[in-house]
Amino acid sequence: MQRFIIERTVPGIGDYTPEQTTDIVQKTRAALEQNAGRVHWQESFIGTDKIFSVYLASDEASLREFCKSSPLPLDNIHPIRSVVDLTTA
Repeated sequence: MQRFIIERTVPGIGDYTPEQTTDIVQKTRAALEQNAGRVHWQESFIGTDKIFSVYLASDEASLREFCKSSPLPLDNIHPIRSVVDLTTA
């Protein structure tokens, strides 16, 4: 599995209520179930008008297919080549 960051623009997402966020998560779970284990959601980071989500997928084509059934628009898919943090080096 490869790791990707999905970038999505959702105006005002940072001000969504917990109920609105839960609704999106439930719809995302349903879309994941349709993709039969080819795509796995790890976590998402919500900004003011953007969502950045980390996904594992067998390939970018599978991830794009998942995004078609996802409740949110897709701006970009960024393959993750490496990870650096304070434990690196």
